[in-house]
Amino acid sequence: MSEATLLYVLGYEDAISACFGLSIDEDHIDFLKIVRDTDIGAVPPLIIDTTVRYPNLKTQIMGCEIMISFPLRTPFVELAETVLSGLEAMFATTGVDEAVIYEHRLVIEVSADDDDEIAVSHDINTSENDLIVEVLCSAFSNNKLNSEGQGIIQEWLRDFLIEAVALLMRPKDLDSTFEAMFRDDRVLERAVLFSSCFVALYNVFGDQAIDSMNSVLIQPDTKNYPNLRKKQWDADFPKPVDKRSRIDTLEPGEESAQADYLDSEKLKHRDYHLQGLINVRLWDQAVWRGVAYMTHPETLPFLLFMYKNESAAGKIFRGLIETVGKDDPENRIRISIIRGIDKQNPSIYRVLVTENVEMREGSLTVLRSRIHTMEPHSSANLERFLSVYMVAKQFILSFGVLEEGERSLRPPKSRDQINILKKDLNVIDAWTIGRHSLEVSAIAKDDDPVIPQGIDNPPVLEVLNFLKDSYH
Repeated sequence: MSEATLLYVLGYEDAISACFGLSIDEDHIDFLKIVRDTDIGAVPPLIIDTTVRYPNLKTQIMGCEIMISFPLRTPFVELAETVLSGLEAMFATTGVDEAVIYEHRLVIEVSADDDDEIAVSHDINTSENDLIVEVLCSAFSNNKLNSEGQGIIQEWLRDFLIEAVALLMRPKDLDSTFEAMFRDDRVLERAVLFSSCFVALYNVFGDQAIDSMNSVLIQPDTKNYPNLRKKQWDADFPKPVDKRSRIDTLEPGEESAQADYLDSEKLKHRDYHLQGLINVRLWDQAVWRGVAYMTHPETLPFLLFMYKNESAAGKIFRGLIETVGKDDPENRIRISIIRGIDKQNPSIYRVLVTENVEMREGSLTVLRSRIHTMEPHSSANLERFLSVYMVAKQFILSFGVLEEGERSLRPPKSRDQINILKKDLNVIDAWTIGRHSLEVSAIAKDDDPVIPQGIDNPPVLEVLNFLKDSYH
């Protein structure tokens, strides 16, 4: 069936009739549609290319993509499989434990050490856009895998998995989450003892597992079948795609989400969509200290994020430019200024930075934001910037450096022009923000917002009441 299906997809209809005696009629096409659209309950894994020296394996944990690359030989293949299965086991109940994964991507690079004694070590690089782990493994042979050798691998795997939890996960409640994971669910036992696959693989496949696999996949007498079709076989009846909507095109609803839709017991790890534009780790390293404005009648206005750490700040903006471009044509960076959050100090406002993501039907989108409260003595600088922006209809987003103890902003030392042209800016009065507004995360429980006269039941009151009840 697989062979006949592939031949049809590639355009070899005559070969199907000759080899299998099948008629390519309407019934056959209908059957192929069923084959194409059937949900087998799991995402089919990609075929690993065993002809390259450094292949990679991938998995996904609550929206975080994890990729591990490794030399294509023993024991590095087995180590890669052990690491991925250990991570999957470690984070299997993360959603149920009400924890959130903060990293968008984890890259693990396995390198070979010439030592034939069993040894595994790792270093973690937290200073780049992707979280990178470099693993060094010795090229030990199977006969080294006695109980002592397995103990060395398992001890390293345990330490690595504990570090992975600390780096990737942010629990809602630290104590209760870790008690549930490590005491009740015994995640370390399941992740370390059940994931180490070295001996089991050797027992099943023998010492030459990779060579045996290649002898099946790589055969010199196989025939090549180039694609004969000028258009896709199902171009006239394409497979339905997931419904997606931009978050900034949605209208706030009035009712809460259905409980079963948010039931973590029913969500699979692939059902999570983790927004990746805001790199929380780099923002924490950069230390966001506020915003500044530069205006001139003959140039576009500047909105500058002020950071303490120039190196991390530069990586944030270079990562943004690499992702959205220098003019953000799809308006993925969402910047909102929320005014009137304190009626005793009307000049105080908040700046919210997040992403206009695509909401996928049937998935749970995890949206990350950064929020900073500005407390100027007057609103003159903000008003000046907004007046120029309203005329120009665009502004330049960049950053400056304000180190500890400094009172004046300085430009980055780097000569790279790290600017992003933006056309969209959301300026919102706090009292208009309801529970289902996109900017609801910018409202704090102690806010006392400015409410205009004549507005008896502003949406923000429902937000404040909800926040106060939650803290009780």
